Amino acid sequence: MEATLELQQLTKIIGKRTIVNNVDLKIYPGEVFGLLGPNGAGKTTTIRLLLGLIKPTSGVVLINGKDLHGNFEESISEIGAIVESPEFYKRLTGYQNLLQSARLYGGIPRSKIDEIVHFVNLEQAINQRVSVYSLGMKQRLGLALALLNDPKLILLDEPMNGLDPQGIHELRTFLRKVAVEKGVTVVVSSHILSEMELLCDRVGIINKGKLIAVKKMSELTAIDKSAPVTFSLRPGLNALLVRKAIDEITAMTGGKVIVQPNTELAVTCDKEHIPEVNKILVQNDLPVYAIESRSQSLESQYLEIVEGLK
Repeated sequence: MEATLELQQLTKIIGKRTIVNNVDLKIYPGEVFGLLGPNGAGKTTTIRLLLGLIKPTSGVVLINGKDLHGNFEESISEIGAIVESPEFYKRLTGYQNLLQSARLYGGIPRSKIDEIVHFVNLEQAINQRVSVYSLGMKQRLGLALALLNDPKLILLDEPMNGLDPQGIHELRTFLRKVAVEKGVTVVVSSHILSEMELLCDRVGIINKGKLIAVKKMSELTAIDKSAPVTFSLRPGLNALLVRKAIDEITAMTGGKVIVQPNTELAVTCDKEHIPEVNKILVQNDLPVYAIESRSQSLESQYLEIVEGLK
């Protein structure tokens, strides 16, 4: 499959500072890709390079295999973008704003505008002035604008800034819908780990201008087979029964058993052993009320990668 977006040794130097440092990356159709990193890591500069707003010091940006700067008009016509909070003509309605943009593109019929308005679920507010829109409604209108030209690639720079939880949920839902139903490649820059975890298929972690890791989200969130597993028990159980169960579990798993008085057993074992451990507890009259695997969090993995510990 040909990459929608490909970066080849992309570099941007301003003065004596290297803002983006020799980045190589491929992103594919229908993929939601996250640029993840701390403030000042180079995420926004990368988005500006991908939009052709600034020229790279060296390296190439390819859109569907074509050089962005060598084929600028053709390439940019396949990109939609929302950079932070989109701006509109506030005295015009949402629909009038879309009409204005459609005229700039040329050849976009009203039926296409109506289809997009329905797609982003903005039908009830589309004929109201933008001045009365909430931030979430403006983000949806911004997404509608980004979709007007049927782009193959959508670039979003910190799109969740300032949104309330409902607005974030709506934006996430629409972006996944765009990727899945329209096969559009979506690139999102953010430092909000929890939202990137829910939104992205893969993430590229940027620090000090360098792309230091590219990982599938499923890899980052997978449960570690040897992570501690906690079995929650009822308080006030017979201490002898607990000790007997611990001895049997230790003999069976060879793992370390940590007892939190009367209520929990933390067992380090492969997850394949969970049914056997649970069986031992039940056979010793120790009812289990919850089983939880406590693998390394996304946040801790991210910090380890950024700090160079992996």
